[in-house]
Amino acid sequence: MLLIQYRTGSIQQGILLSIQNNELRVAVKGGDDVMMFRLLREGWTSESHEIVTFGFPLAAFEATGMVPMPDNTVEEQAVHQLGPWNTQPVVN
Repeated sequence: MLLIQYRTGSIQQGILLSIQNNELRVAVKGGDDVMMFRLLREGWTSESHEIVTFGFPLAAFEATGMVPMPDNTVEEQAVHQLGPWNTQPVVN
């Protein structure tokens, strides 16, 4: 699940369906059609040209045991020094 927040303050819940190039497709709760968002210079933009931000509620991650803890997180500076992604899971 993800949250879509508009500049007006309204928030919608949705499920991320796909990310391809600079486009993101989301099934919105209570909606009939899939919504598409594009990443432009201004940020993520809805089909009606509204700038939006996306949030991911921690509850979904906590339910799967993916909780940020000192032993499974890294400092931001260190991330840049890690090089290519390691394919080993962070959470056991």
